Amino acid sequence: LAFVFILGWIIAWVVQDMWAMSILGPSATERRKIVWDREYAKHQNQREEEEEARKKAGLRWQDPRPDEHCLRYGTRRYTSKLENVPEGYSKLKACHETQAWINGRWSTPSQCDDQGLWGGIVGTWVVDYEEASCHTFWEFFKDKALQGCTAQGSGMRRIESPLKNLYGEDDGMRMCASTPAEFHGLRFDGPHSCAYWVGFALIYP
Repeated sequence: LAFVFILGWIIAWVVQDMWAMSILGPSATERRKIVWDREYAKHQNQREEEEEARKKAGLRWQDPRPDEHCLRYGTRRYTSKLENVPEGYSKLKACHETQAWINGRWSTPSQCDDQGLWGGIVGTWVVDYEEASCHTFWEFFKDKALQGCTAQGSGMRRIESPLKNLYGEDDGMRMCASTPAEFHGLRFDGPHSCAYWVGFALIYP
């Protein structure tokens, strides 16, 4: 009787172990595979990041060149050519991700152009900071409608002012249109109209 009991216990143990191997075993194996795949993907991602960093390390811009004229009030355009782009690396991607030191700041180009084998990759920056030479200003404001409004019931007066700090290479009309003004407690982003008239620009508040 004891033998039968022991035999039954052994059979039950073997069956339980076989069940564990057949049911739990694959599940454990699958879990190990998932963990391994995750670690492998993490390792591959790390290698790709290291490779990306290595390729970027040599990228640099030539000294950015400013345009001779201002683009608009307080703003000038700069261009530069990108150097040391690795073979097989996306040139435009390299351009958009590489910053240049302009007027005391690191700045990413607003535009990238592939100009071919001889022209290379050219970046363009529109810089609207630390451009004092592009800060035009209004010298004084003269009311040209002392008798009243510009037209009856218009609620508008004609104010004129000469624009200063304008250089020969600058687009006078563009600089005029973008130069802000403050007078009589009012602020304007620019005049309502501009004209070359004895050096005067026209403002209609």
